[in-house]
Amino acid sequence: MSSVLNLPLRSRLILLAVAAALITGAVTSAAAYFLVRGSEFAAADQRLGAAARLHSAKLRATLDLIRADAASIAAMPAVPGIIRSSTSADGTDAQERSDFALWQRRLETIFAAILSTRPAYTQLRYIGIADNWKELVRVNQSAEGPTAVRGDALQSKAAEPYLQHPDFLAAGRTLFSQVTYNREQGRRDGPPTLRFVQPVFDAQGQLFGVVVINADFAELLRSAGFDPTEGNRVHVLTDSGDHMSFGADAAPATLQFHEDAGWAPSPFAAAVASGAGRTDLARVAGSAVRSASIVASRAEAPLTLNLLVETPLTAIHAAARAALLRTAVVSAVLVLLVWVVAQSVAARLPIARLAAALRDAGSAVGFDLTSLPDDETREVALAFSRMSNDLLCQTLRAGAVFESVPDGVVTIDADGRIESANPAMTQLFGYSEAELIGAPVGMLMPDAIAARHPGFVDGATELSGRQVMAANRDIRGRRKDGSLVPLEISVSRFHFGGANHFVGVLRDITERREAEAETAALVAALRRSNEELDKYAFVASHDLKAPLRVIDNVSSWLEEDLEPVLTDDSRDSLAMLRNRVRRMERLLDDLLIHSRIGRTEERAVRISGTELAETLRDLVDLPPAMELEISPQFSGIEIPNMPITTILLNLVNNAIKHHDRPDGRIMLDVNETVGGYEFTVTDDGPGIPLRYHARIFEMFQTLRPRDEVDGSGLGLAIVRKHAEVAGGRIEVASDGVRGTRFTLFWPHDPAPALPTGRAA
Repeated sequence: MSSVLNLPLRSRLILLAVAAALITGAVTSAAAYFLVRGSEFAAADQRLGAAARLHSAKLRATLDLIRADAASIAAMPAVPGIIRSSTSADGTDAQERSDFALWQRRLETIFAAILSTRPAYTQLRYIGIADNWKELVRVNQSAEGPTAVRGDALQSKAAEPYLQHPDFLAAGRTLFSQVTYNREQGRRDGPPTLRFVQPVFDAQGQLFGVVVINADFAELLRSAGFDPTEGNRVHVLTDSGDHMSFGADAAPATLQFHEDAGWAPSPFAAAVASGAGRTDLARVAGSAVRSASIVASRAEAPLTLNLLVETPLTAIHAAARAALLRTAVVSAVLVLLVWVVAQSVAARLPIARLAAALRDAGSAVGFDLTSLPDDETREVALAFSRMSNDLLCQTLRAGAVFESVPDGVVTIDADGRIESANPAMTQLFGYSEAELIGAPVGMLMPDAIAARHPGFVDGATELSGRQVMAANRDIRGRRKDGSLVPLEISVSRFHFGGANHFVGVLRDITERREAEAETAALVAALRRSNEELDKYAFVASHDLKAPLRVIDNVSSWLEEDLEPVLTDDSRDSLAMLRNRVRRMERLLDDLLIHSRIGRTEERAVRISGTELAETLRDLVDLPPAMELEISPQFSGIEIPNMPITTILLNLVNNAIKHHDRPDGRIMLDVNETVGGYEFTVTDDGPGIPLRYHARIFEMFQTLRPRDEVDGSGLGLAIVRKHAEVAGGRIEVASDGVRGTRFTLFWPHDPAPALPTGRAA
């Protein structure tokens, strides 16, 4: 590849044109080859399919002829005559007055006549079921002609496989046997024999025997017209895989059996077993085949003959190879023509003059190209000039950016030495640019980091390409005066000029560190303040309640001990004392609740609006004449149960507590808005004047005297603090005469509680 790139441009253009012509010719030749090959394969499929159907019909006709011959023999008078004479007491046929021997001679004559006209038949037999299936009449086909076998030469055939289906034969059904050697003539040298068995019955309908036709299977196929057709071979396979082939280069009538020691499975047996070639062409052993099946008999183990027609793939592909050769010749001529044309065109290109003009121009930003012709060459030169100017402008712009960046920027080579540094870098570390260029970058680091830095560089240089090595890491740098400065550094690797380089961007974060320290101090102070507030809440919850409980208990004891002498005024005073104690306890509880809001996390689970409505109904102490109505809109929301349950419960109880009538109506509604939910609590009690709308949310504020209203004055303050901590808000609307509506906006994602020291 490098040698091609080193060639002159003219030679490369010629080579490119020739390569394009070669690729075009190769693609065209391949397309023509596969197109012709596909059409030839389709034509061969049709030819072989027709041949397979034709030979299948011939084979079926031959097998049907055997069936017809056997049926004709069974219907001839000699067959029942032998039955009658062999079953009579004196061996004489009472109907015809003929003895058994005479009927035998007559049947032998019939067998001989049939064998004379059927050269493929090798033997005709009439076998009786008596005496272990003994032959009654047998005539063999021999070189001298049909020969009858008599006397002791007649054999018992009970062991033959084709007589192992007595129930099948008794039902009047015929069968073809498997193809085997004729045992009377030797297992290896005898002809492959196909046997047909025709059952014979006596006058009472009982199975008497069978007529058996033995046929030379090879001769039978030849008589069926199994000759080579258009260079094809014809194969006949049994259902066990034994096969026989007919064709121009096939051994004549050679049959291989499993019982032959030299037997090997036919390559076509797998195709037959898988059904390949039955509906379309299949490729087997370098040939194309089509197949068909003939079920010869339907016994318990039926004989199935599989017929295949084969043609070599080389014959099918001959036309495709010829087309490939033709297109290859045309492509070669085309390549030669392209080479000649490319030589002529390349000789006319002013490439040499363009190169000379560019060399003469040197590194000038603008140069004279008037010597070039007014064509594409001048366009290329002008484009090159514009590109040079643009590159120079980009270089100047990049230099200006490098110089003006407020952060320190430094580039480092693969040896860890500084290649360039911007003014911010020199100002940050106190070195001049001359002191930095060529110096090891380790001098800008503390000793511990500088000792490990060469190992980082060596590991990074083993990689290639652009990669971020460190992003926004906080380290410390060492200035020229030895002082350390906190830095945020980002390091990237880039590949340039055949080597790895590194660029680092450094930012002084001294002010950030000081701000972080101040923030940490404020957080610590806030935590201490929260801890003190927790301690105060603990004291308010426990220590301040203890004397209140003592006062409540002592006042109860005094009332019991002084019951006989107490006046009504004294009893009212003691009752007022206990009431003030309980009010003080509630005030302390509400103060504790108010102080914890936003500083402790409440356990909350998400519940449906329906569950929230049911919870509110269960917790509200509603007077008998008062009505609480909750909007159906609650069923469409899902929200954490705390602290929204507490907030809504406070608003509803506030409406009940400040109502001026025994009967009244309070309504709760909710609507989902952008970012959260808008809850409204509306009552028909006394209105709140506008001047008190802000005051009611302050601590310890009530619009009625404390003796008239049992409360701490913290209910609405607690509601507002919950809303503000979560990022929501609470508003009130009233005309000051009748009716008040509180609107609470509650966000979908409330703000979390602030950190504290410990929970009170």
